[in-house]
Amino acid sequence: WLIGVDNDWAVTFPEFAAIILTSIEKRFDVSVVQVSRAIMGDTFTGGIHIGTLKTGEVGLSPFHNLDALVSAQVRADLEQIMAGIIAGTIKTRP
Repeated sequence: WLIGVDNDWAVTFPEFAAIILTSIEKRFDVSVVQVSRAIMGDTFTGGIHIGTLKTGEVGLSPFHNLDALVSAQVRADLEQIMAGIIAGTIKTRP
């Protein structure tokens, strides 16, 4: 099984959807909307910005064709892991 990165590979490469488990997405569309709102609201400060699960700027793609292979336990574990990352109890950086 493959896990894509940056965008939903099952959508980008539908010819390989049968072997793509999921993808880790960078949601630049969400980032652009947030920046646009900050500019319009005169709160834009510039500088380095890191998208997060909490802001919705990164995330996990659907399992698409392989959805039936992903158990309820794995889904629950993934939700718990993502919640822990958002809460800061699971660190993603040293």
